[in-house]
Amino acid sequence: PGNIAVAPNGKIFISMHPFGDPKGPRIMEVDPATGKVTPLAQDWAGPINPQTGAGISAIIGIKVSRDGTLWLLDAGQPAEALKPGGNPLLGPKLYAIDTATMAARDAYVIPLDAVRPGSFIQDLAIDLTRQTIYLADCGIGQGMTDPVPAIIVLDLQDRSARRMLERHPALMPEPDASMIIDGTEVRVIGPDNTPMPARVGINPITISDDDSTVYFGSMHGRTIWRVPASSLASRSLGDRTLAQRLVRHGPKGVSDGFSIDSAGNIYVTDVNNNAIGILDQQGHYRHLARRHERRPRRQLLRRRQPAASPRRAQRRHQRCRRPDAHRPLHAPGQGHRRPLTRRAGLGPYPADSSVNPASVRSVRRGRP
Repeated sequence: PGNIAVAPNGKIFISMHPFGDPKGPRIMEVDPATGKVTPLAQDWAGPINPQTGAGISAIIGIKVSRDGTLWLLDAGQPAEALKPGGNPLLGPKLYAIDTATMAARDAYVIPLDAVRPGSFIQDLAIDLTRQTIYLADCGIGQGMTDPVPAIIVLDLQDRSARRMLERHPALMPEPDASMIIDGTEVRVIGPDNTPMPARVGINPITISDDDSTVYFGSMHGRTIWRVPASSLASRSLGDRTLAQRLVRHGPKGVSDGFSIDSAGNIYVTDVNNNAIGILDQQGHYRHLARRHERRPRRQLLRRRQPAASPRRAQRRHQRCRRPDAHRPLHAPGQGHRRPLTRRAGLGPYPADSSVNPASVRSVRRGRP
């Protein structure tokens, strides 16, 4: 599984991670009463049709907005779409689905001038106030050796897109932020066919309930950043001005997705610690739930949207596939768990970020 989304009418949807079974079902619906899981049979939910562009190539990001729309982010096949003589219909796109009828309201094709051959667009934040979608492109590149992470700003009204903050340090992976699963560092097969530590930049992204602030962070990183949504959506601001409006919001663990509740608390899939972390508005980070014997499998549901699945691609068996070359990833290197402390890279932070790294602490499961 990839991500999970819960609609206001109670329907539960799960994206099936393309690294697991690229030929399998793309979207599943879970019956909340019986737990039965059924693949969606609509045309838009099937494998991509290269002749028409209908269907899905590779999906992780799914979310339900407060108006009941199910948003499906198809990462596409950017390298195939952008190569000379390539098929532009294989590029990334975004579906808007009516959860009452399960009909596709619209399909937004991401303009290829906002995409790179190494793009991997896998998470989104929905700004209904400005009719804008913010897409996290971790831009893993060839073998993760030349990442090009960016935030793609998609205007739903005129369907234009802008690529912002490409390779800004806030979007890049942090060199010492290793992902350690069950005591083993996650590694990938590099371009020279030798194992190398996985390093992924921007991955989780979310927006406050009032659509005022966008929060994001790197998968291999221990910092949550924030930026005013009005600044990110503004066409008048270039990268230099926009970068000046980024603020370190607080610490997090090495993570995949995160989510936010109506009070502004951010829930983090803290994969190194087999935990769900929470960063409150006072800048205190702690573990809300933690399991020492195995990784958490259930998600914390926010008022309308659940957090993303903890390290969806690198599961316990440490095998997955890259979207470009479909090469297996494995983890031969050994590592050690590190406590979520300043020593693990959670500070220092500037005074205006209202973060106190010394307050970072773990709690036993079941305690406040």
